[in-house]
Amino acid sequence: MSLRQLLSRSADVAASSGGDGRFPLWLRSRERNLWLCTVAVMLIDVTLTINGLALGLEERNPVARAALAGAGALGLYGLKFAALLVGLCCRVLVPAPVRPLVPLALAVPSAIAAVVNSVLILSVVA
Repeated sequence: MSLRQLLSRSADVAASSGGDGRFPLWLRSRERNLWLCTVAVMLIDVTLTINGLALGLEERNPVARAALAGAGALGLYGLKFAALLVGLCCRVLVPAPVRPLVPLALAVPSAIAAVVNSVLILSVVA
């Protein structure tokens, strides 16, 4: 099964998952807000990472560590920007009913990282 067939099948499942189809429409109508939340969560994650580094914590992600070594804090912003670009490219490829899942797929890991960063910063400060 090709990627296009798999995505098309996912769209069919998503379109029928709401019983009367309102769930995907509800989610689609909020896609712009999901992208804005994704950008906000990513900025919070980078900001907390930079603050944690200033407090003596270390970056555990080897890709982010390399970006920090190469370009400092701008490297982290660049990584998030690159992730957003990949997400926007993926958005074009997926069928309309599942497009709101793209910003969610980007936001959830960043939100988890932001929570972990918050806890680590609080453990150092407290």
